[in-house]
Amino acid sequence: MTEPQKHELELLKGAADEPYEKGKGKWSRLLKVLQLSTIYVPAIQEILKQGKWQNQPNPIGYVRKAAVRRAVRHGLVEIRRKRGQEALPPEISSEHERLGEEYKLIAELCDLDNQQKRQPLVRLLSQEVLDQEVLNEAEEVDWGKVARLANLDPGERIVLDLKLMGLSFREAIGACVTAEDRNILNTAWRRFDRHKHVVKQALLTGKPQHILRKGSVPELELMFTEGDDGRLKIFFKKTVSK
Repeated sequence: MTEPQKHELELLKGAADEPYEKGKGKWSRLLKVLQLSTIYVPAIQEILKQGKWQNQPNPIGYVRKAAVRRAVRHGLVEIRRKRGQEALPPEISSEHERLGEEYKLIAELCDLDNQQKRQPLVRLLSQEVLDQEVLNEAEEVDWGKVARLANLDPGERIVLDLKLMGLSFREAIGACVTAEDRNILNTAWRRFDRHKHVVKQALLTGKPQHILRKGSVPELELMFTEGDDGRLKIFFKKTVSK
């Protein structure tokens, strides 16, 4: 582990052990490294509380991505335009409210028919991809495991993350900072669309899948910044594989 990585880990541990109100100095340094503002503090606290960041190869990247996703999910920040509520069967409305974009993405990937949509997700997906330790709530999907089982490349994993935030292709492209970012995302999104069937099989079977690839894809990290309109903007940082 490099010195910068050790420093990042210490920042995360320090913030996890001390509330924001009592440790504003530590939190200020952490927010600077995460490149997030104070509005994300509640979301970051929840992610740190879960503890999963401790077992990640890139803890800072994991916390950044998970915190932004949680903040978007709970309406703390905006990254896409408002859309109407989807009418759903009463028996799964509470599950949809809790899972939000996750539920819609699963329905899209697995081509669920109306009858299947009336069943809890736990009955539809493999037990191998369900995470039963998320805040002691009902089962949710472990998307990191799904990405590994589906053998998604770094760009495809970013597309998965953006879809989980509820972004369509046009919205995600529109949120990119530069033309180069748009080109990277466009190419990755096309690859993801070609391989959606593999993600479906990973969700339904919980078994490793194989994708025949032509050449390698650079390691990418999804980054966020705030635009002039106050909405989130996205860009990509190429990283060195550890």
